[in-house]
Amino acid sequence: MPNGLGVRIAAHRVFNLIPCVVLLILVVLDYGQISIPDMVIFYALVGALLLTEMFAIEVSEGLWFSWETTFYVGFILSYPRITVVMAGICGGIFLAILKRKGWSSVLFNHAMLAALSVLALVLTDDIVPYKPVGGALSPSYDITFSIIYFVSNVLMIMANYLVRFGINKDFLAFCASLFQPAALGAYGVSLMTGFLLSLTIHGSGLTGAILFTALILIVSRVYREYFKMAQHFKDLAITDELTRLHNHRYIHTWM
Repeated sequence: MPNGLGVRIAAHRVFNLIPCVVLLILVVLDYGQISIPDMVIFYALVGALLLTEMFAIEVSEGLWFSWETTFYVGFILSYPRITVVMAGICGGIFLAILKRKGWSSVLFNHAMLAALSVLALVLTDDIVPYKPVGGALSPSYDITFSIIYFVSNVLMIMANYLVRFGINKDFLAFCASLFQPAALGAYGVSLMTGFLLSLTIHGSGLTGAILFTALILIVSRVYREYFKMAQHFKDLAITDELTRLHNHRYIHTWM
């Protein structure tokens, strides 16, 4: 491995670990504020994060949609921040242990989702003069929260890319891919379902959150099967069944 590449990989891993370590220190310092009911919330969120990781949806080629943002947004709008952050750190650690490969990226992803959810909540509370009571939807509050969350998320993704690869010829194309319709649609769905989860939690508590989780897991499973079937028929349409080579339809489309 070239020395330059090795240094960049090491720097990227350190960069990925920094948010996790900082949040972990903050959790330890504030651990005494967590009550027994909060621990129930903690276990529920960790369980939801572990479950939804298994049901990621392939929206398009190379673009996957997962439900982590939904749960971070839904829980941060309903429960104490320290509980959500602690659940995010622990969920990230568990998933990193299970996956092993790319463990630092998994930790970074969950640490940043938890941190950005808190950041969006704090800034929105400062900007919007009032906060909705009982989880009620407020256009001004929800739009402000969504914009702050999206912008901060995009900036952190760009920073992560720069630490890993530096400024190269693909950087602008990478930035443009973050604003493609499929990517923006995935963000929109994540935030909207997060607000719906918040409404559900305020109306039915953790019971509603559990039922909501079961519902989106069923939706994810059905969509994954649909995507696999659609991809199968797409492959059949452009390949010869006997030789498995591309047929004239594929060549005509490519030309």
